Amino acid sequence: MCIRDRLTVDPGGQPRILGTATRNTCSAPAEAGGVTYRVVAPGPGCATVGDGQALCASPNGDYQVLMGRPEGGTRNVTLISPANPNGDFIFNRAVDPSEGILWAPNGNSFLIVVGDEVVQVFIDRSFRTVVSSVPAVCPRWSAGP
Repeated sequence: MCIRDRLTVDPGGQPRILGTATRNTCSAPAEAGGVTYRVVAPGPGCATVGDGQALCASPNGDYQVLMGRPEGGTRNVTLISPANPNGDFIFNRAVDPSEGILWAPNGNSFLIVVGDEVVQVFIDRSFRTVVSSVPAVCPRWSAGP
């Protein structure tokens, strides 16, 4: 059970606290502050990374995230696109394999967990930390109440 403050992480805005979770925030739907929120669960094959390489396609199939095998506690994160089928390197960081890869429903970005940060990576290879300094578990895209 993930009893923490419930935050939205939406593709176009900053995360905001909706309230303390009163139901498992790892499931869909989730409940916080007396309101039930529809959340987007990971697609097939994208929930966890595991100990080896992982490949996770975007919802429309145009892009793929390639997570390299762990090396010294870090993993290469690469984006494969129609423009570059060999992949564009994004960064090499200590990605949490148990939290996996979660594409946005619109396919323009994905979420990964690095330590106590939820990082949003965009298809243009830019990225930003959207949640930090809290135990980062079960990142989900909010589909609203």
